[in-house]
Amino acid sequence: MPPLQKYFEQFHQAIRLGSYDENETLREKREILLNDLKTGLPQLFEDPKTAPRYKAVNLGSYALNVGVKPLDGNYDIDIGIIFEIAPEDYPDPREVKKWVRDALLRHNREVSWRSPCITVFYAAGYHVDLSVMAGGASGTLHPRALARGKEHSAEENRGWEDAEPEKLVKLIRNAHSGEDAAQFRRVIRALKRWKQHSFSLRGNDAPPSVSIVLSAYKWFSPVKSCLDPVQFTYQYDDCSALQRLVSNMLSQSETSLDGRLKITLPVQPGDDVLRRMTTKQMEGFIDKLKSLKDSLSRASSAEDTESALKILRKEFGDDFPAEPVESKTFSSPGYVGSTQGA
Repeated sequence: MPPLQKYFEQFHQAIRLGSYDENETLREKREILLNDLKTGLPQLFEDPKTAPRYKAVNLGSYALNVGVKPLDGNYDIDIGIIFEIAPEDYPDPREVKKWVRDALLRHNREVSWRSPCITVFYAAGYHVDLSVMAGGASGTLHPRALARGKEHSAEENRGWEDAEPEKLVKLIRNAHSGEDAAQFRRVIRALKRWKQHSFSLRGNDAPPSVSIVLSAYKWFSPVKSCLDPVQFTYQYDDCSALQRLVSNMLSQSETSLDGRLKITLPVQPGDDVLRRMTTKQMEGFIDKLKSLKDSLSRASSAEDTESALKILRKEFGDDFPAEPVESKTFSSPGYVGSTQGA
C-alpha cells in the first residue's frame, strides 16, 4: 500500500478554510453587516426603543470549523439572527425577515430575499446568508423557529419552521475529540472538495453541503493504528476513513426501499436534507459516490505512490498533491495526524 497519509494531510492544508478569527476579510464582512443591523434596525420603528432584541450566532462551516476554500471564489458566510419574539405573535414571518432586509439595504449593496434566509452579495466574491429566527423572550426556553418564505410567497409557501441551529452545531462539534476530531474535520473537508470538483458549479445537481457534514456526523468512524500504547500516539489513515464513510453512505441507499440516500437532521425539524433532489439527481450523486469508493480502493492498492496520487487527483482535483517521479518509494514513515491547523 502506498504511503498516502502525508498527501491527505497536505491536501487538507491546501483546501482548509480557517475560522473567522483566522480570516480577517471574512471577519470584517461579518462585523460590518452586524453593525449595520444594529444601527439600522431601530430606525425602522416609530419608537427605536421598541425594536426587538436579538442575538447573532455563527452557523455553517465556520461555526463547525470545516470550511473549504471555494473553487469559484464565492465565499459563503452563515449567520443566525435570533429575535427575542414568539412566532405566534408574528403569523406572517415575512414581517420579521423584512426587518433584516431593510436594515441592511445600502445603495452599493445587493440584498436578496430568499426562502430560507436574507442574503447579502459582495462583488469581491463573498455572500452572507442571514437565517432569521424567532427565539422567544430572553431567559425562556422557547424553541427556535426559522422564518421561511420569499417576499412575495403565497401563504402556503411561507411560515415558521422548527429549528435548532445551536444544538446542531454543538452535536457535531462534540461528536469526536482530540486527534479523532481532527481526522473527522479532514474527512469532511476532503469530501466537500470532492463535491466541488465532481459537480458543476453552475448546476443544481450537487447535494447540499450540509449533507456532507451530516453524513460524517452519522457514519464517520476514525481509522488509526496505535504507534505507542504508552504515549497514546496513533497513525491515522484518512484514505481508509473516507472509504469507510462513503461505503456507509452507499449502504444506506442500498437498504432503502426506494434506493435513495436519506440524511435526516438529528434536531428539529428532523427533515431529510436530500428530499429536494430529483430521482435523476439522486442517481447521479450515488453514481459519483460509487466512483469515489472505487478510486479510494484502487489508490490504496496501487503499485506505487505516483499511480495512487493520479487516481486521487482525478477525484479531488489539482489541490491534491502530485508525487515527483523521482521520489516514488514505500519506505517513508507513517504520518501521524495532528490537531494543529485542523
